[in-house]
Amino acid sequence: MAGGGLDFFDLGFGETNQIKENDSNPSADRRRTATTTTIRLSSERAFAKDTLENRNTFNGYVINARMVTVPLMEDPTKLAQLKSKVSYEIENDNAAGAASWLYKVYIPELSPLQPPKSATDPVIQLYPDITLWSGATIGSQDLPYGTQVVVRFADLGNMTGGTIEAIAHKGNPTAQADPCGQGLQAIYNNGTPAPVSGQDGKHNNLTYTLKRGLPVGTSSQRVVGSDLPKKDGKSLEDVVNVEIAFWRGKNENSGPAWNDRIQLYQDYVFMEYHNKPRQAIKGSDGVYYHWSAIYISWIMSRITPFPAYSYHTGYAGGAKREKHGWTLWITNDLGSGEVEDTVTGLKGNYKIQANVGDVLIYPPKGRWGKKTNSHGDAVYKIEDGKAWLTGGNLEFPGTALANFTLPLDAAGNYSGFASTRKPRNPYQIILKKGGRLE
Repeated sequence: MAGGGLDFFDLGFGETNQIKENDSNPSADRRRTATTTTIRLSSERAFAKDTLENRNTFNGYVINARMVTVPLMEDPTKLAQLKSKVSYEIENDNAAGAASWLYKVYIPELSPLQPPKSATDPVIQLYPDITLWSGATIGSQDLPYGTQVVVRFADLGNMTGGTIEAIAHKGNPTAQADPCGQGLQAIYNNGTPAPVSGQDGKHNNLTYTLKRGLPVGTSSQRVVGSDLPKKDGKSLEDVVNVEIAFWRGKNENSGPAWNDRIQLYQDYVFMEYHNKPRQAIKGSDGVYYHWSAIYISWIMSRITPFPAYSYHTGYAGGAKREKHGWTLWITNDLGSGEVEDTVTGLKGNYKIQANVGDVLIYPPKGRWGKKTNSHGDAVYKIEDGKAWLTGGNLEFPGTALANFTLPLDAAGNYSGFASTRKPRNPYQIILKKGGRLE
């Protein structure tokens, strides 16, 4: 659950609502009942009408709340008072026709649908609408994702007429897109249905989920920062030039010296920030795994304190917490196709000034198996109206490069976030030292 640490998939049957099972004879225990009888009795017990023992109130979790400005069929009083109006648009100053809230509630023991994996999971649109019970004292309001409520059904057999009677525990608000506020065309793109409930594994990739809670600003605003200063007479460009000279024409399989270089990056990150050594990982195919983040961590740390980590979204998380004065921002490019952010739909409305030391991250393509997967590159110089980037573990076998760019406008802002190296996979989040919104 967003912000609350609870995953609906971790809830066992009967933990939210204690459902008493029926008893029956024979027992349906396979040790003392014939196989066919066991199957028949097990099915009968699972689908028996009296399994819920005439209960019609249940604990559940709010997974969506949205305001509606038309009278609801569940509220005949409003319909009666407004039936003479040509338009059913409700006026805010009309007490009888005040705007209402509709909710969607996940009840683990009742719902035939898969539980949502986030507040933006498309499966939420398939849940039935729940209204607020007219006799409730809590008042119609926006209930945050994860709020535990008590729901009563007028017709439990058909699960209709559901109303919220009380709040058991209020969840934390989350700044997320409303999956029920968009038409189905947002889910069924060009006739091709997108996976429901994020079953492609993309739903929890940190490149997307780290955006939650970050400011999106307005078109009149700008994110500004400062170029990294020199340290001991060396600039970030000087540091990068040394690394690129070392890697030029070479790769991770060029010999012991290049193996040792990767281990140098690894040793720094793990000893400095994790206080433990770790051997750089090399597969049976002779290829090192995941050294792009430790490359970025190494070069940045030569100039300024950096929230170094062994994966890019790890140091991005540090920037979101403003570790060492770093900040995290959202670019204005959601990507498209396989890398499109359909998880949060969040993008920055502001312009972003380009600074030496910016680190930009894009999501992985075609490998959603791990939520930390991503790639990041750093701006090491600004020249000829371009931001020049460097990155590690690029190409195959892996090497370090510094020959690709991002375009800038006349004011020194990024005018696009798709680099010349990855034109179809734009950067979606960006780290800035001392970044601020003006």
